[in-house]
Amino acid sequence: MIKLENVSKVYGKGDLEVSALKDVNLKIEEGELIAITGTSGSGKSTLLNILGCLDKVTSGKYTLNNRNINNLSQKELSLVRNQSIGFVVQYFALIDSYTVGENIRIPLDYARPRISMSKKNKMVESALDELGILKLKNKYPDQISGGEAQRVAIARAMINNPEVILADEPTGNLDTKNTDHIVKLFQELNAMGRTVIIVTHDMKVADKCERVLEIEDGVIL
Repeated sequence: MIKLENVSKVYGKGDLEVSALKDVNLKIEEGELIAITGTSGSGKSTLLNILGCLDKVTSGKYTLNNRNINNLSQKELSLVRNQSIGFVVQYFALIDSYTVGENIRIPLDYARPRISMSKKNKMVESALDELGILKLKNKYPDQISGGEAQRVAIARAMINNPEVILADEPTGNLDTKNTDHIVKLFQELNAMGRTVIIVTHDMKVADKCERVLEIEDGVIL
């Protein structure tokens, strides 16, 4: 499903050149639950950005579902992100002026072909109900807790029924109880067939995944 072949990522030029990834080879099968660990600056977020089609490789090859991602235009990459990948980030990335329901609906607003508003609303309510937060639909981000905000972010990530969910430090701002709840949600989404990849510094979270990849200085150990 996901295959990286001799992938490197370099930022800057000359004396300012930094190698964030170095000849990475990685294969991830459909339906895996994977943790990526490493210290700050090790390259794990760069790896996640490449997997999420937010950044392109400097050299090497990235294949997603037998499709060469290297050859895609920015417009094509945007479509891949919208249709195939769901993102969950540490600080939730919710828009304060949008209600919970409106935040979750954002990926649907960019979907192609277009979706009717009535169908969007049904999909949003279904996602909220699945995560047990339907009562939050009309609230704003500053009216809900951190744990609830992360659930909203997960609902937004899964609204388009993506094949892959990428989570960057999704429990970094949560207490132990909420961390356990969020990890359980990811496990449930994985059990439904989704591929879930979690970048985390928390080994308790990593240990609950099926496979752990450790990255150091841009190299998978």
